[in-house]
Amino acid sequence: MSAVFSPRRPSGAATALVALLVTSLAAPAAFPDVAGTQRIDDSFSGSTIDPNIWWFGTNNPNAVAISQAEGHLTVNISGRAGNDFNASLGTRCRAHGDFDARISFELSAWPAFGGVWVSLMAFDGTNLAGNVYRASASWGDTYGVFYPPSAGTSVPATGSHGALRLVRQGGTMTGYYWGDRRWVAVFAGGVPVSDVNFNLGVFNISGATQFGGDWATVQLDDFHLVADSITCS
Repeated sequence: MSAVFSPRRPSGAATALVALLVTSLAAPAAFPDVAGTQRIDDSFSGSTIDPNIWWFGTNNPNAVAISQAEGHLTVNISGRAGNDFNASLGTRCRAHGDFDARISFELSAWPAFGGVWVSLMAFDGTNLAGNVYRASASWGDTYGVFYPPSAGTSVPATGSHGALRLVRQGGTMTGYYWGDRRWVAVFAGGVPVSDVNFNLGVFNISGATQFGGDWATVQLDDFHLVADSITCS
């Protein structure tokens, strides 16, 4: 089974399993900081994306492909993708209260200054509540955090493997990346405390950096979420 989750859930979902994040990177045991009672875990081990957990799609299916196999969710971006392409997966369930969400990644093809972002985002309804990302931008490779309308920062990034993390405790959200065998906090800021869905995205923002026109491949692995509660409609 590719994924398990333990909120109120569609019939037939399995009992939740406890997992470690990014075991290949020797990450710490999952979720020491948030005492959540419900969780979603997806190792992407099946041959298809689990429709009970995710919706997914792209705005350019002729040049952007999303697939799942052998424990990876893979997004392939061809050189024909053009500016402002987007490939996204979104959780069908929402986290309530404090939460800790994580996704690991491998940048299998990641052109320098390529204009590609990989991101873990929290959405309050249709509005972005928080975003932690890795970007190949015109100013170099960076990790960054953004909270609307204007709070955030970015720091230099290296390496082709890593992980992204968003934690909300009370009205404060913190974005992290995994580096030097530890979680590194990029930025913390005040955010709404309403329920949120999570998106995994690979995209271009032409207003920040034009797409470079080179093939890019991002593999996503081991999504984990723990929260005070999780609701599924």
